[in-house]
Amino acid sequence: MFSIYTIEEIKRFFQSNQYKEYPFEYTFKQNKEHLGGVKNWNEPLELASGKYIAVLEGDDQYLPTHLEEAHRILTNYNKIGIYAVGNQHIMRPITGLINPEAYFKYTYRMKNVSPPSETIFIRRYDNKQYFYNDEDYLYAPEVALYLEISSDGLKAYHSEKQTIVRSESPKKIYYSGEPLHDRIKVINQYKNHRYISKGEYLEVVKSNTNRSLMSYVSVRMRNVGRPNDIYRGLKDLLRDASHFKYYELCALKIISDILIKCKLNNILIRAYHLCKGLK
Repeated sequence: MFSIYTIEEIKRFFQSNQYKEYPFEYTFKQNKEHLGGVKNWNEPLELASGKYIAVLEGDDQYLPTHLEEAHRILTNYNKIGIYAVGNQHIMRPITGLINPEAYFKYTYRMKNVSPPSETIFIRRYDNKQYFYNDEDYLYAPEVALYLEISSDGLKAYHSEKQTIVRSESPKKIYYSGEPLHDRIKVINQYKNHRYISKGEYLEVVKSNTNRSLMSYVSVRMRNVGRPNDIYRGLKDLLRDASHFKYYELCALKIISDILIKCKLNNILIRAYHLCKGLK
């Protein structure tokens, strides 16, 4: 999971005075090849032997109290499958102990779900070991993992602590279809789950449609700016996302708000006919 720069940083840490002053046993393993995407995520889980898994992505940091606080919570409560904290910018929106059904509903909405570095999850429960689904998901397999754990009857605990430092990505902002691909997968895979009503399913469809379209159009506007290119990309997006047809008017409103501000009336008319055709 780590870049060559992160690996060198790890090696420097274990040669530092800080480690020599506070040593501990560790095992360092490095993949021979970078598999790309989320394919690298499961190998560390197969090597782990502890009760819980703490993931730290290469560009993030734990504050010194993070693991100590997590250990305190996880040893004082029973049947916790997921422990999550905030980062230097935001707290978790809800905090404290969360029952499995409430946490499942919260995660299914796919809003403010804790990323890997901010989450510790149980490695094995009831003879079942948990892994990321790296076959069906391209960008955020942790969402499906959290849903699986809570579906098995395990609680979550959201701490009010902000003990993770997230680094700002140096990459140029661009739109990728991977987050949308994973959202569609989650929505469809769990829409008939015992915790999800039809109304909740449709509300998740609506909110994720709005966010995905807003992200797509606004980023494309910044980085491309050519109406025909935006229209063609939008057409492909809507064609591949079958659940968008439930909320074509919501989609149209999002498109309209952005495009009217940019005075792109010609693409607005074409987008209107495209959305009407999804009924």
